[in-house]
Amino acid sequence: MDARLEKSTFLCGEKPTIADVAVAAPMHLHAWAKLPLGDHPNLIRWMTKNIESCSWWKETHVGEGFTLSE
Repeated sequence: MDARLEKSTFLCGEKPTIADVAVAAPMHLHAWAKLPLGDHPNLIRWMTKNIESCSWWKETHVGEGFTLSE
């Protein structure tokens, strides 16, 4: 994925697709899961800059505990 993201902003080009959402859904736990991403700068950029900073991602993010408050 890191090599692919070296050539594009998102997984399938310059605009986000369902592929980005599907892969990002479990990947957003990268810090919590302590994933070793240090050797993957394009993957880090994609997750933090191109996914987590988007309004559409922030608006759907559940957050700590993984449950919505009632």
